[in-house]
Amino acid sequence: SAVVDVIINIPHLPKTGEDVHITRQTRSLGGCAYNVSDILRHFCVPYSLCTAVGSGIYGDFVAKELEKRGVPIYVRRPEENGCCYCVVEESGERTFIVDHGIEDTFDEQYLENIDTASIDSVYVCGLEIEEKTGWNIIEYLRKHPEYTVYVEIRDLAAYVHGPAEPGAGGLPTGVGGRGMCLLSGGIDSPVA
Repeated sequence: SAVVDVIINIPHLPKTGEDVHITRQTRSLGGCAYNVSDILRHFCVPYSLCTAVGSGIYGDFVAKELEKRGVPIYVRRPEENGCCYCVVEESGERTFIVDHGIEDTFDEQYLENIDTASIDSVYVCGLEIEEKTGWNIIEYLRKHPEYTVYVEIRDLAAYVHGPAEPGAGGLPTGVGGRGMCLLSGGIDSPVA
């Protein structure tokens, strides 16, 4: 999925009936599939981000941010995009409130504008499999046993991946100096 992460910083979670003032609020582009695709984009690895982008203020934000990054939108739908509210307390503790929208759905028609002959690997987040169209993903993958499938099922703390493949052995050409990469499979990646 590609979704808006609304990051809300507060002193502490309010008790029932208590008011708490927000100290800071930001928005960023997030979502499991987007976060993985962004890592691939930074390392110049070819990919196709197959996620529906919806309408409404969140869908418009996602579309604008993808366009700024040069990421093609293969599926634009009239249904509303959802968002993830990440509430961050001063202590660093995070609480998530998620409003799933069209971005957490899948239909094989979403692949119509993608050259599927170029696909050899597929990343699937368990959250999408849990959604009402999750069986569509499973059925599509059953039709394509030639794909290497990487599955992340966070709620159950299970990570299933294929055999390790050696990487290119360094950073892309023209990139030098020191660097750091923070990898997270969570919807809270922008908070890192």
